Amino acid sequence: MIQNKWRRSLVLYSLGFCLMALAYIAFDVYPTGYQYEFDIESQEATITKGVFIKETRQYDFTYLNDQDRIEVVLTGMYIDDLHSLWRLSLFIIPALFVGLIWMIKPEERPFNVNSRVFTVIYLILLLVISIVLIYNFMSSSEIIATKLSKI
Repeated sequence: MIQNKWRRSLVLYSLGFCLMALAYIAFDVYPTGYQYEFDIESQEATITKGVFIKETRQYDFTYLNDQDRIEVVLTGMYIDDLHSLWRLSLFIIPALFVGLIWMIKPEERPFNVNSRVFTVIYLILLLVISIVLIYNFMSSSEIIATKLSKI
């Protein structure tokens, strides 16, 4: 009985992870929608914004001054950091989804714990993780937009 509950939870987690990873890998879907690429041969950086409707900016490093080159590279680093945060979120969000199911349907929990204790711990975790993720994505998105407007 307990093995079946763990198995169902693992299937739900795996399904959520696979769907989110597919959306991220195949369709570039993630919260801010920024992409950064640098072509060493042509010395061009490309920054793309948008999920479904893409807005692309290209920067030719042979024509940029040193300050603008630094700004483009730093912007690319912020974008790479956002992608890293989203890749981490690919593991965390499905786990929170499974925890939500456990909170709504306590009989699906593969372990015995007081419902109130589980609910309080889960809600605290959900609140903290949500605040951290939303804050990081929003603040980084603003920083990227500000840096792009200066270049």
